[in-house]
Amino acid sequence: CTTGAHDCHAKATCTNTAGAFSCSCNAGWEPKTVSYTAAALAESAFSVSSVYNNHADLDSPHMGTVYGWHAAVLDQNQWVIADMGSVQYISGIVTKGYVYPTNTADQKWVTSFKVSVSYDAVSWTALRGGAAFTGNTDYTTLVYTIFSPLVWARYVRIEPVTWYVRISMYADILVPTSWICIDVNECTTGAHDCGAVATCSNT
Repeated sequence: CTTGAHDCHAKATCTNTAGAFSCSCNAGWEPKTVSYTAAALAESAFSVSSVYNNHADLDSPHMGTVYGWHAAVLDQNQWVIADMGSVQYISGIVTKGYVYPTNTADQKWVTSFKVSVSYDAVSWTALRGGAAFTGNTDYTTLVYTIFSPLVWARYVRIEPVTWYVRISMYADILVPTSWICIDVNECTTGAHDCGAVATCSNT
């Protein structure tokens, strides 16, 4: 940090660690993704609520699998949890629908979902106040859902809300390759303490 070898944003604080450093946005600023990539997670990093017919080939949404994840139960209590291995910044997720490799008439996908994050897989925080994100509308298009601001967590839980035919999906977690700090608008977030007859101006 003191040698200037870090790349922290101008509105971030650099903290020295063993052989490296970390950056965190200053008070009144929040992290925003500039660029991202898919996290290098193994299939075993994903756990799911249920599996159709308990079939071993249908138990992981990892993009590298052939068949993805297919839930056994069609309700809003189904979930996928990704374990990032450590607490880190998370940019978002990418999802894709399913089509059977030898029968293109067999198509399924998740059309909307909620996302929650956690440090310990015990206490969860719902993103966007629990509002659903838009999912897929076909089996070919990759849908990128970018979180704003960046999320600091180890676990990511995807909870399907609506779906086409069945709860079937592929998913990967996105992590930032670069990010910046942007000003938090305390007026719009409700963090200000202006009186009822006063006008709030963000600075």
